[in-house]
Amino acid sequence: MKKVLFLLTIILLCQPVFGQYFHAARTGVHLTLPGAGWGLDFDAKDFLVEDTKAAPDRTSVSCRAGGNDIIMLCYFEYAPVEGNAVACRDYYMEKSKEAPMTVSGLRSYEMGKVAVFEYLVTAYQGNPANQMNIHAYLARNGYCAEVHLSRSNYTTESYEDLVEILNEVRASNEVEPDLLLQLDFATTYYKDGNYDSAIVEYEKLIAREDELKKYNLFFWYIAIDNLAMSYGLNGDPDRAIEICKRGLKQDKKYPMFYYTIACAYAEKNDGKRALENLKKAFKYKDNMLPGEVLPDPFEDESFQELLKDNDFYKGVEELVF
Repeated sequence: MKKVLFLLTIILLCQPVFGQYFHAARTGVHLTLPGAGWGLDFDAKDFLVEDTKAAPDRTSVSCRAGGNDIIMLCYFEYAPVEGNAVACRDYYMEKSKEAPMTVSGLRSYEMGKVAVFEYLVTAYQGNPANQMNIHAYLARNGYCAEVHLSRSNYTTESYEDLVEILNEVRASNEVEPDLLLQLDFATTYYKDGNYDSAIVEYEKLIAREDELKKYNLFFWYIAIDNLAMSYGLNGDPDRAIEICKRGLKQDKKYPMFYYTIACAYAEKNDGKRALENLKKAFKYKDNMLPGEVLPDPFEDESFQELLKDNDFYKGVEELVF
């Protein structure tokens, strides 16, 4: 089965082309990593959450939010030190002393399971400043979450606004991360050939099918086809066919669903059904997504055994040439 991968970065860079398919993401902070079993999960009311992303090495995820003259940066990562939230707080509090800034009022404390430190920046890189900063931490099972709140032009009257936000910060065992992050997790596993994990993450996306289609219809195509491919590449062609047929119920003219079904039947040594679906894939080849190319069956390892059959070979030849 030929591994076909949509490049998420290409889709995002070409976002104006896909404008009719793209809708705004959810509000709120929903950060976790695969396998963590928990995550940072709270409403962040009155904030516009943006720039949700994963680090290049996928060891952390983060987002940025703004509202009411407050900037909020949130992180979820592999814990830098062993221990609880206090251990994470103390580690980063010590690291903050390396920054080129002058602070006053540095103090640390706990609010239930949340460990906090705060300070007022009075100068940064030698320039006067008046910025209040609060860093809040949660930790569990080798993972650490941070919420960093900062407010410039700080007055003591605005402190309660920061505390009100801090009181929202919480962890959850049932975090549904931003859809873009979920797709990034799944696609990273897929690209690396870790199909067991790719299947787990793509199945999570498909469980949110309605939300995914509203968020970005192209991502739905990616999730369905790559999930089917993951099953096929993982030795389960029947499930691959089932997933593609689910996609065809929504779009009967998308060629890659038929092509992936053809690959699955080829893996089952069913030349008749493989050719039937290849014919449908080529019939609808003009419906490929922008930037996508229908694979060449002659180059696809799935069909190499079937191509030894003269009738199958001629059938494919008529499609390709």
